[in-house]
Amino acid sequence: MRSVSARWLTACLALVAAVSLPGGSIYAQAVRVQELVRSTPGGTARGFIATIDLSDPALEVVVTGPPPAGSPGDAVLQRTDTWQAANNLTLAVNANFFGSLGGSNADIIGLSISDGVVVSPVRVAGPQPDPAVAFRPGSATIGYLASNQLAGVTEAVAGVGPGTGDSLPGTLLVSAGVATGEGARVDPINRNPRTAVGVDVTGTRLIVITIDGRQPGWSVGMTLPELADLLIERGAHNAVNLDGGGSTSFVYDPPGPTRLVNRPSDGAFRAVANHLGFRDASAPPPPAARPIRGVWLRPPSTLDGLDTVLDQIAEAGITDLYLETLYWGVATNSSNVFERRFTFDYLQEAITRAARRGIRTHAWLETGYWQYSSTGASNFTNNPEWRVLNIATGQTGGDGTPGQVFANLANPGVQAKLRSYAAELAGYAGLHGIHIDYHRYPLDNNTGDSFPAPWSYDTWAVSTFQGMYGVNPSTAAATTGGSHWSKFLSFRRAGISEAANQIHLGLNSVSPALDFSCAIFATAMSSTSQLTKCQDWPAWAANGFVETIIPMAYGSSTSSIRSDIQTTLGQAAGRRVAAGLAITGTSSHPAITAQLSAIVQDGVQSFVFFDATPFSDPAKRTELRQWLVGSATPIVGDVGRDGRLDGGDLANFNAVYRGTPITATPPLAPFDIDGSGVIDAADQAALGGLILRSVFTDTGAVGMAHVRAVARASGQTPARPDVVHLFDLNADGRIDGADLESLRGLVLSRPGSIAADVDGDGILTIEDLHAQERAPADVDGDGLTTAADTEFLRFLLRAGESADVLSGRE
Repeated sequence: MRSVSARWLTACLALVAAVSLPGGSIYAQAVRVQELVRSTPGGTARGFIATIDLSDPALEVVVTGPPPAGSPGDAVLQRTDTWQAANNLTLAVNANFFGSLGGSNADIIGLSISDGVVVSPVRVAGPQPDPAVAFRPGSATIGYLASNQLAGVTEAVAGVGPGTGDSLPGTLLVSAGVATGEGARVDPINRNPRTAVGVDVTGTRLIVITIDGRQPGWSVGMTLPELADLLIERGAHNAVNLDGGGSTSFVYDPPGPTRLVNRPSDGAFRAVANHLGFRDASAPPPPAARPIRGVWLRPPSTLDGLDTVLDQIAEAGITDLYLETLYWGVATNSSNVFERRFTFDYLQEAITRAARRGIRTHAWLETGYWQYSSTGASNFTNNPEWRVLNIATGQTGGDGTPGQVFANLANPGVQAKLRSYAAELAGYAGLHGIHIDYHRYPLDNNTGDSFPAPWSYDTWAVSTFQGMYGVNPSTAAATTGGSHWSKFLSFRRAGISEAANQIHLGLNSVSPALDFSCAIFATAMSSTSQLTKCQDWPAWAANGFVETIIPMAYGSSTSSIRSDIQTTLGQAAGRRVAAGLAITGTSSHPAITAQLSAIVQDGVQSFVFFDATPFSDPAKRTELRQWLVGSATPIVGDVGRDGRLDGGDLANFNAVYRGTPITATPPLAPFDIDGSGVIDAADQAALGGLILRSVFTDTGAVGMAHVRAVARASGQTPARPDVVHLFDLNADGRIDGADLESLRGLVLSRPGSIAADVDGDGILTIEDLHAQERAPADVDGDGLTTAADTEFLRFLLRAGESADVLSGRE
């Protein structure tokens, strides 16, 4: 290893004297909430679903404490919204069933523990205790919990087991992943308002659901079997039904203007005996990275054709290319997982050529659509059972086009192949994200028959489901009248969701900072016409399987486009939403500017057009460019106001700010990045961070993959005079060692962005490398600790040696 130069150490010391280098972390919300709109056989059911990361150290679980000493009973009745406000909670719901003692006093039925204090003891009314949920630090357990199973429990609430009013056994709603709602209490078969809690198999993810009911025209409620199926779709391994009816209440009040409450069936919140709440003290999210301004593109057959399209979309102001990298089951990259479409690595060429035009590249995968005619047939040569099967026809197929064949995304073999492919793609230096489309079952082949969700009744699905429930779905779940119809529907939805999870896990195993996005149908879970797709994308969002949601808002009017966007925003669980907009043709879609002006009304700044080809029309290029520069919300950090955030903005900033603070007068307002009224070093550091997030990863994690992407571009110049090369961080018109020096400086000058100070002494020196060798740390902040962290730390310590990186020498 080379010695570190005194000049570089002096520079590092100067930097870390100004900013500390604590270990940074990717922002994660501990509590995520979604609206629920579900079509059921009894009508529309509405409610809320909260997904809670119990492992987040910033999360605190709260249960109502004991009443004042001397009070009759073990509770004082209190409205849930009042309790939430008094305890400053992010989320609060009602909990146990209870019995009123008159006045404001009550008895809690079953187990309730608050801050380690047993407020109400375990109740045993049958062969086993009531079903309950018990919280320990970082996790939860749901089961039939006896008093000798509560060691270390800090909070707990319960449902009810057997009772004298009925013959029901009082089971869990979900037991070991199997729906058992028929035996749960109370009143399982009728539709009512409901409150329920489930936990995943790890015990670290909690699912809290409330359903409104008894309100025709708004929400009809749910049966307990339906509620159990819904919990399974959301990943519940075990679940318990809590008090419902007029007690059902949900109050979500995070920092900021957002406050969501349910519609209690009494018309107002009922005073109840105890409550379950959560206080989320997670750090606020970082400033928004630059918006997505993208197009979908099927790769032209030649690279010259690709260059032509890239020039056109760059002129229009597009900054994100979604390149179709897997379609008809064949790969556009040099793949070892799927059959290759080209004799060369088209994806790598696209990444390189797009970067020369200031454009980020995302790999677009048609995950469920694996064959068209003979193309892609090799995917099923050794595994014909991977194909979807139609219960009505007994045939494989797709969306109705002859020759289409979809894979069953619920099949573990299919999932494993897609996971391997995602890991392969994630290794591409310079790739910005992976995008999934066709992530669903095919459309209904015959809307006039009695099979509204005919896919996939294949051998694997039938045998697996039969092993869980003891019935054959081909007979017990073929139609809506089947005894296990809703369970098999839930089973398939969960399988499609798990496929998204597996792809994400493959991506994360190599490069967790890549953006993982999905193209979805906004009403896939609320419209009966879309039942067949089994596309529970709200579950993907809530469970963290995707980062960016792109609804295909292809309506013929701006009102229908906004409806899709609003539906998506309500169910996106705080994930980023980009509008998928259609501009193909001229008569069936509003003008580009009309569509963009519509989505901005709902606060959506990101978009992806289907597709790139209309931008061959100069008028469309001009229309988009003029809207971006003249009407779009300015991007924070775009000091040049050209609609892009890149190295040119940092160069412009440095030409204005020379080390002496400047009052941010109106002409200089864009340079005041942090809004302090003064342009200073803090704005310089903030802008550097925004540019790193814009160029490399939305999360801000920067590591050796990005160093290699810049190094690979050595010697390149912009392909157009009106753009800055994506990796030209100093905007001098050429990629060279100076850009690696700029990358190094930007990383080190950004507060809290890295954990390079491994030994924790507040400065960056060779001793950090020694500490890294003894106890490796996540230096690049991508969530993994690998050899790449040590390599990145060496890079950060090697000032002035970028030529070695460019040549591959150590």
